[in-house]
Amino acid sequence: MIKSPLKLATLFTLVTIIGHANAAQDDLITFEPVDGYLPDGSLAVDNAAITTQYRAQYGVSFGLDTDNNLEIDRGSTLRLEDTSNTNGNWGYVSTLAEEEYNNAESGYESQLGDWFLTNDIDGEVSDTILIQYDNPVTQASGEIWDIDGRTNGNSEQWQVSAYDQSGTLLENIESPIGVHNSVEGSLDSKPWLWSFDVGSGQQITKITMQAIGNVSNSPVAFNNFATASVGAPEPQFWAMLTCFGLISLFVHRRRTA
Repeated sequence: MIKSPLKLATLFTLVTIIGHANAAQDDLITFEPVDGYLPDGSLAVDNAAITTQYRAQYGVSFGLDTDNNLEIDRGSTLRLEDTSNTNGNWGYVSTLAEEEYNNAESGYESQLGDWFLTNDIDGEVSDTILIQYDNPVTQASGEIWDIDGRTNGNSEQWQVSAYDQSGTLLENIESPIGVHNSVEGSLDSKPWLWSFDVGSGQQITKITMQAIGNVSNSPVAFNNFATASVGAPEPQFWAMLTCFGLISLFVHRRRTA
């Protein structure tokens, strides 16, 4: 049994740190199946239609918004893509990677993993991707892979936007304009990270990803989606730990005085 107030305070602090770390990890969707299954218990297969499989665990749903009303179109889906491209419907062309499709440039393989989320590129244009939250958040981040520039001068580019419940735009971010893989700074087979931190008083309930380049139909590889946290813990978290640390020190000095 732990009787020392110092030990109790220290233990509480450690539990808080561990709990916060676990919470941050729980916010991250890598789209990697666990023992071959998605969070809702369905089997992960290449080209599986993705809508609400992550909703129960993460509180998010995925789909398309073709009419730009900030609502997921009925019947629309995104697609789970295996980097091994087992069913032939690829997510992107990997010019600088060892394999032709769905692969990362050398050094980025573990960051991409074996699975990611993508859109269908069968239509004439790329429809807006919409992520919808059950409960609002103030922070989020994710990666878009392989933003290309073409030999004909056309380039891919993406705009990511965060909205509140009323549909008010809180913040948007534009990706770099894609450049050819022979040009320094190319994002061929590499990730581009976007992130939001709207601060107190504002809450994100929807995130859109929209192709704004001069390529009419742009494939997307979406990965490593932190649904509710970005980077380091918030300042109030560290303030709380500092407070507990001071309490521990005070108690310890009282006992040893």
